[in-house]
Amino acid sequence: MFPLNIAMSEQQTVLSGYLFDSARLVDSRADIIVASVDVDKKRSLEIYRFQNQTWSSVLKILVRKEVIFIDLVTIAGVDTLLLFERNKVSVLNPGTGQETLLHAVNSIYNLPVDDSLPQIEVSKDLNNDGLEDIAMPDFDGYQILLQKRDGSFTEPALIGSASLMNTTLEDNPWYQPRSMYSADFNQDGLDDLVFWKDNHFEVYAQLVGGIFDPTPQNFTSNVRFSSDGLYSLELGEGAEENNLEQKVLFALDDLNGDGVADLMIFKLEGRSLFGKKSTYEIYHGKPGLDGSIVYSPEAQTEVRSRGIQFDIQKHDFDADGQSDILVLSIDLGLGKIIAALLTGSSSIELGFYRMSEGIYPPTPNVTRKLKVEFDLSTGETFIPSVLVADVTGDGRSDLLIQHGREELRVYEGIAGAELFKRGARKFELEMPDSEDSISLVDLNNDNRKDVMLHFQSSTGLGRLVLMLAR
Repeated sequence: MFPLNIAMSEQQTVLSGYLFDSARLVDSRADIIVASVDVDKKRSLEIYRFQNQTWSSVLKILVRKEVIFIDLVTIAGVDTLLLFERNKVSVLNPGTGQETLLHAVNSIYNLPVDDSLPQIEVSKDLNNDGLEDIAMPDFDGYQILLQKRDGSFTEPALIGSASLMNTTLEDNPWYQPRSMYSADFNQDGLDDLVFWKDNHFEVYAQLVGGIFDPTPQNFTSNVRFSSDGLYSLELGEGAEENNLEQKVLFALDDLNGDGVADLMIFKLEGRSLFGKKSTYEIYHGKPGLDGSIVYSPEAQTEVRSRGIQFDIQKHDFDADGQSDILVLSIDLGLGKIIAALLTGSSSIELGFYRMSEGIYPPTPNVTRKLKVEFDLSTGETFIPSVLVADVTGDGRSDLLIQHGREELRVYEGIAGAELFKRGARKFELEMPDSEDSISLVDLNNDNRKDVMLHFQSSTGLGRLVLMLAR
């Protein structure tokens, strides 16, 4: 366990990567990047390297007010820290703190937030060539910059449809980029970029050489849903009479491992808020005769829980090539809510659904109960963190659950329907209050995830606690 003091901050973003070394030798240590905004809105960035058996600061610089967000992208094998402004992206040299222009590129993100220097993940291997690219949301679509073998990038190419626009209660406009999906829609062995627009998919086909056709092909399916965003769901009184059943696209992904993208639809049912229940419906894709994908209008399987499902993760727990599901759900029954108000706590159910031959079971293979606490006077809520990763190095997913504020429990993955050992390894240590402050990263390049705990403070030094898997 490695404790590391970091800057006092009102807001903090913590990243890790190999900034100096492309070799990534086994048992080498990742670098830690801490971006901070203090009470005076001063923004800084500090880099820590592993030296003399601990992490120590090797660079601390002030960050210009024009920088809106940061991200890491692997360029020529080295994790590179990028600084994004309104119309450009720059590379930060981790040794000197100097910036060099990577590319001029338009963005939907035009103004920095005074009290935040966040990470927005815009780097991804879009064409499966082993190189990370940049997909920058813009008002008219995405600006796509593809990485070349020499580490340079192509000129930005606009792909996709215009961002969604709405207004706040104060009539201020806000914009949201459309969700980008990746799937081989024309069944030529290359993943295409896919967007949902109005009542059809727009497919930008990947061409030979890894570039994308700028002219989309339209595709419709027999599956009924209204949009591809949970933001469009109505939960209030206005939804009670006219929206007994609402469906939105949640994911476009190959869940059963047959190489064809499936549709995952989130269905919300019920007249009143207290009677709402949700289901994830899965429609398996099949190759069509014309080289496209065909979907049946009826779901082949579903993930059903009691009440409302509010968090879902896809993992291949048993390493059989099929996506298993972890989902958190809460019962919104009136009696449950009254009991929670009286006690200041409630329980949520953690359910694990193992896919077998493309089908999920009607009830979870494994369940766990988690205790949620809330303070009516302050509005603060405590939800334990739930993480899944291989921390033992045996190739199976392990389950990590925060138990209260002073214990972390690790349930090792096993073969069979139970998925995890019943007994847990227990680690007594202080835990952060926020679930966003616990993350899993590979800090020593051994293909096992390590635990990073982030304790942010606006009154004194903050802390990182790094727990390396053994």
